Amino acid sequence: MLAGDLWLIDVNSAEVRRANTHSVDVSYAEWRSDRKALIAGHRDFDTVVGLYDRESDSFTEVWSSRELTTGGFYASAAGFQDPGDFVLVSESFTRAPEIARVQGGQYTPVRSLDLGYLEHARFIRSAEPINWRAPDGLQMQGWLLQPYSAGPHALVMRIHGGPVWHTRPRWLPRSDLHVLLLLKRGYAVFFPNPRGSAGRGQDFVRHVVGDMGGADAHDCLSGLDYLVMQGIADPKRLGVMGVSYGGFLSAWLITQDVRFAAAVSIAPATNQVTSQLLSNIPDFVRLFLDDHYRNAGGKYYQRSPIMYAHQVRTPTLNICGARDRCTPPTEASQFHNALLENGVRSVLITYPEEGHGINNYPAVIDYTARILEWFEQYMGGRQGR
Repeated sequence: MLAGDLWLIDVNSAEVRRANTHSVDVSYAEWRSDRKALIAGHRDFDTVVGLYDRESDSFTEVWSSRELTTGGFYASAAGFQDPGDFVLVSESFTRAPEIARVQGGQYTPVRSLDLGYLEHARFIRSAEPINWRAPDGLQMQGWLLQPYSAGPHALVMRIHGGPVWHTRPRWLPRSDLHVLLLLKRGYAVFFPNPRGSAGRGQDFVRHVVGDMGGADAHDCLSGLDYLVMQGIADPKRLGVMGVSYGGFLSAWLITQDVRFAAAVSIAPATNQVTSQLLSNIPDFVRLFLDDHYRNAGGKYYQRSPIMYAHQVRTPTLNICGARDRCTPPTEASQFHNALLENGVRSVLITYPEEGHGINNYPAVIDYTARILEWFEQYMGGRQGR
């Protein structure tokens, strides 16, 4: 750990923090000389790139953007010429990926990789960051995409994986083609970043450790309450979906709250005992529940959606990949069977060649169509459909 007057770089936590400001969660670092490193990461809603000087132990922000972010899973950049100059592939909710350079802090597009996305993105009336308060007063953040139809809208809450992850502006066809099609059908789409999400420092992440399915679930529900109160969301036409941790929360929320008209749970963990014993990441459950399955009646049971299937009223589409080793397909099938035993409308889809999430063609086409049809069947994007 190297400490200076203004900046703290914590290598272990991959965090850059300035006094009296929010931190930058670092996802990329590249030495540009024996003294300076180019660093990219996330701070709240923004993607940030800057230079760290190890001799002065200081960080200088070179470029940041709220609208644009770098492509792929994490913020990244590639330095060239002067230490603070770099190239990147950037994108947003409304812009296809483009190659760009930043020289002297000035962003310049070089080549667009758009193959027709802008024509479809015109159905997005707005893509904006939103803030609200959780029940315990903690400030929450998320992104809201709205269609051109009049509100209040049928709204789908799309929860990210992780939980140490976050939603940022991105090119939707990369993994969320269904989101674009929902918007074209008149739905609003809400991406909450509950406690535990990246981009807000290690203290914010630690809120979810030992409490997965606890306060983070209320963060999501309070976000929906806020959107209903603002007249954006129709309280009778709310849907929820997510992948991995988002799949777990989607299954979990419908066991705890009956407000949802439809749910899609993808690659979830629904039985924390079997999730630990069958997954290739068994320590995940132990870490985020801070308990052990030998503790009968403990968090492994208290935070397993299958244990509360009798409380569900929401029609649920369960999706998994047969080759998923992180959240094995037995997790989705257990929840599906538990719902059926309790008289809940449930459908199980298993893609034989897919792993953790549905990422390959032609499965993506079928997956997208099924998600859209499920929400249309139980919610209807436009009033009166």
